[in-house]
Amino acid sequence: MARTKPDYEGLKVQEWLTYAQALAYTNLPENKFKEHVKPYVNKYMRDDKSVQYKLIELSQRMDKLVVVKALQYE
Repeated sequence: MARTKPDYEGLKVQEWLTYAQALAYTNLPENKFKEHVKPYVNKYMRDDKSVQYKLIELSQRMDKLVVVKALQYE
């Protein structure tokens, strides 16, 4: 039986992620991933067909995309 939701905890123990796993890890739509993440992380070729991403690079890029909004107290 296939999972209907991404398994984020399961992805954290892996060092290398496929494109589909990288999308699930970043929790971004494909167009946002291509715009904000893909140009800034390295792609690694395991063989002629599969591209993989290193988890630590994805994590660092996601940290840079975080926007902290100030709390407004009344």
